[in-house]
Amino acid sequence: MLYVPKNLNNANYRYIINSDYYEVHTNNNCYTQYSTTYCDCYRVYPNYDYSTTYPYSCNYNTSSNIDYSNITSEWVNRVDITNIFIISFLIFGLIFVFVYKPISRLFGRWLKC
Repeated sequence: MLYVPKNLNNANYRYIINSDYYEVHTNNNCYTQYSTTYCDCYRVYPNYDYSTTYPYSCNYNTSSNIDYSNITSEWVNRVDITNIFIISFLIFGLIFVFVYKPISRLFGRWLKC
């Protein structure tokens, strides 16, 4: 499955995968010039937190190399999901150490039976 941000997930769009990014060919702001149709396109960089370029014009007649049934907007399918879990675990660990431990030591002697 290929994760795509929600604003670029559409059954009418075309998706082309390259080595470091993938292109999303939309059907917005289209115009024809010399029998070639140009529409807005975006590049999505999954290795850089799914940053997206501003729209630029590209050839809409290019065929898609990925089927829409393989496109998803669910965060579980992100490439960097393991990094997200590791960072979340570290943040919760720091919160535990720097917030819970001092408070439990301060009020712990009154809570003992």
